Amino acid sequence: MDLRGSNRSKVRVYNNFGAFGIAWSKHLPATCPVLKRTFDLANAIGDLNYAVYSLKVWITHRLASGEPLSEVQAGAEEGLAFARKARFDLAADCFTAQLILIRELRGLTPEDGSPQNAWQSIDYFERHLDERGARWSLAAGWYWILRLQAGVTLENFRAAIEAVEKAELYLWGTGHVFEVCDYHFYAALARATACDAALPGERGRHLEAVSGHHRQLSVWAENCPENFANRAALIGAEIARLEGREPEAQRLYEDAIRSAREHGFVQNEGVAHEVAARFYAARGFETIADAYLQKARYCYHRWGAEGKVRQLDQMHPHLREELAQRGAATIVGTRVEHLDAATVVKVSQAVSGEIVLEKLIDKLMTLAIEQAGADRGVLISLQGDVLWVEAEANTVRDLIEVRSQKTLAAGANLPVSVIRYVVRKREYLLLPDAAIKNPFSDDQYIQCKQSRSILCLPLIKQTQLVGVLYLENNQSSHVFTPARIDMLSPPF
Repeated sequence: MDLRGSNRSKVRVYNNFGAFGIAWSKHLPATCPVLKRTFDLANAIGDLNYAVYSLKVWITHRLASGEPLSEVQAGAEEGLAFARKARFDLAADCFTAQLILIRELRGLTPEDGSPQNAWQSIDYFERHLDERGARWSLAAGWYWILRLQAGVTLENFRAAIEAVEKAELYLWGTGHVFEVCDYHFYAALARATACDAALPGERGRHLEAVSGHHRQLSVWAENCPENFANRAALIGAEIARLEGREPEAQRLYEDAIRSAREHGFVQNEGVAHEVAARFYAARGFETIADAYLQKARYCYHRWGAEGKVRQLDQMHPHLREELAQRGAATIVGTRVEHLDAATVVKVSQAVSGEIVLEKLIDKLMTLAIEQAGADRGVLISLQGDVLWVEAEANTVRDLIEVRSQKTLAAGANLPVSVIRYVVRKREYLLLPDAAIKNPFSDDQYIQCKQSRSILCLPLIKQTQLVGVLYLENNQSSHVFTPARIDMLSPPF
């Protein structure tokens, strides 16, 4: 985009386009180059007001885009220093509000609450905003939206509801900025959680508000699914949960996770995994809930929210213990000295046809059966969009028989829903006891075989899915423990 005319006019057009236009129709990171250009040009011509404001919006969009928190913090600190140098106190307070949230999520402890480090002290800063009064409503509104995000992410839902009520007092002055999206998203999550413990009258009020937030997010999602579909899906899932439509809730949780992952909103993916975990835990599916919590922890770790990671470790210590145990495991429970990373790479190469499959198939399938305790294993390759069974191993009278073959997986004796899930998600699926009701209970194979332990693993080569390893034990449950999931899972 280029413009003729004065630089001062260009600054205003670039700023308005980056701050108020692009985010509602294009992927949010697309705003960052425009806002950087606004800052560079405004700074060059001495238009400090627009320079500072474009910096503030840039940090807002970087934070909402899921950029690493350490990098966003560095940018916000530079913005704060620039705003103070320019004596733009309102913008300085906006950067301060952002830094309070970022440092809290990262688990950084404030040194003191002195005026020089006011941004490190929540109490001091809130007193400061109160003293500024109505003329500081813009900064106050943005601050309470950020406090709302902190309350939801760090599971302080009482504080989150208080932040909702305070943010609503200032919404009239926040303008058409991306903070408004964050308000609707986190307010809906806070109120949905409040419904669980509310009296009937209060529950109805909260649920009505959640529906209103969902309607607004859905309108935005129609115009820009990249930014808003994950948010609308998660709130839709919570509404379905509250209204007792559990299958729809399950589908929408997955839609939210998938959309957030696809478009890089790692913090929203973490939140969606965590909310889904609470859904399954409340229904007694502890293993499924733990799997979602592990994914949430991984997302927060990638984001750099180590304060949140530590909170999860304290609230769910057994997860941390399982993750520590997984560090010593490789594929399906064999030790590194028995089956190392090189073997995994070779297996993936074999499946993708880069080396002779027959030379590795016996070793792979025998190890899988012996070390995992499975009584059946199937190696499946992905060629284009078609799944092929390359080999099958079965335990027959204490002997392992491996049979190489080349048949379509669609016609094989396999749980289709399980295989499709792993192919779609590119992550392992563990069913400790498939006989207990779970999202895959309706699969015809599981019903007919009366399957017990099921483990299905993706085979990844250079970020590409090249195959699937399916293992089962139809005699015993809980044969495949989380500690024995392969190292193809993301590192924690």
